[in-house]
Amino acid sequence: MDGYRIDVECDEQSLRVRAKNNAARVALTGEAHGDGAVVIPRSMIADAKFKAASMFVTGKLSVRTTDGHKYRMHFRKKQQGDFERLTRELDGGSMAASSRRGNGSLNDSTSELGRSHLWPAGLRVGPARAG
Repeated sequence: MDGYRIDVECDEQSLRVRAKNNAARVALTGEAHGDGAVVIPRSMIADAKFKAASMFVTGKLSVRTTDGHKYRMHFRKKQQGDFERLTRELDGGSMAASSRRGNGSLNDSTSELGRSHLWPAGLRVGPARAG
């Protein structure tokens, strides 16, 4: 699946994240990382924390490993549903309520997916909403 300047693959054995450029590599690991993908064995994942995206700010999935490393994957609002599912899968189905702060329930935030799209400049294109 795609995130914000990253490609993410997850299976029963590992989580694999490939950054598409140098800025994304630094955002992922917090330091410079080589060109290859970051591969995290599933058995090494201690927890996963989700922070929802907003209209203008990317969301974040933070994965902490048992050896203390932290990896941050950023995503846009339209990619949020995939990252919510990935968080539940990595974290054993439970998500901290604090990760949803200010966004209501997960069902409320995912119900908007597909109704509107964000362009890179923040221009909203899609059906007009009453309100």
